[in-house]
Amino acid sequence: MTRRTRIGLLAILIAFAPVGSGLAEVSQEEYTQALDLFQGGKYREAETAFRRILPHSTDPAFTRSLLWNIARCLEERKATREAIAAYEKFANAATTDEERERVRLKLAKVRALVVGSVAVQCTAQSAQIALEHPPGTLTAPRPCPTQFTDIDAERVVVVGDFGL
Repeated sequence: MTRRTRIGLLAILIAFAPVGSGLAEVSQEEYTQALDLFQGGKYREAETAFRRILPHSTDPAFTRSLLWNIARCLEERKATREAIAAYEKFANAATTDEERERVRLKLAKVRALVVGSVAVQCTAQSAQIALEHPPGTLTAPRPCPTQFTDIDAERVVVVGDFGL
């Protein structure tokens, strides 16, 4: 990570830093230590620290800051599905247009890492295609050619009656 990138990440983290105390039983020092862990590239440790602080937050803005920071840690660790879930928690807690737009853009970027589309072409004219997605569940059959969107890229099985 370049110095410029780290400074930009710090700016994002600080943008969500608590304005007031926001902490009932945890010190501001622990929050600062969690930020330092993140800045040092120790994302798992930073995530653990932010999660440890989260139940003690008494300020909704500070809680949102912690949720965002947890999501950022997961994203940096390449725990993409978990990062998506964490960003969705932040989205559910967002209260301003700025927060909603920031998380909308971030979710689109992160989801693109694991979600895509599948296009199917067939030579048989009467072919019907379905996807086994998620595993164990078939989509409704479609005439071929077809395209499926918002598909989890991890595992896709194409199932067809190819009119043979």
